Amino acid sequence: MISMPSIAIIDSDPNMARICETAFASRGHTLAFHAANCAEALEKLRASTKTPDMIVVSSDHGSEALKTIKSEHPSIIVKEVRGKNTK
Repeated sequence: MISMPSIAIIDSDPNMARICETAFASRGHTLAFHAANCAEALEKLRASTKTPDMIVVSSDHGSEALKTIKSEHPSIIVKEVRGKNTK
């Protein structure tokens, strides 16, 4: 059996995070963690023994911490998404 990737979600809106979690779970993915911003995600990654396969981050949360995540964890796929209300 093929295991589906674990996903981490970075979004300050907890309701959106739950919607994303439900959408990914329906496709067989597991949620590694939810973080409100990139800095919090970086802390969780550094404290964790397991890293997610993919991080989904809303485009309004891009920061130096996101660059650090990409450099410290190059094997993690980072997908930046733009919401309907994002300019």
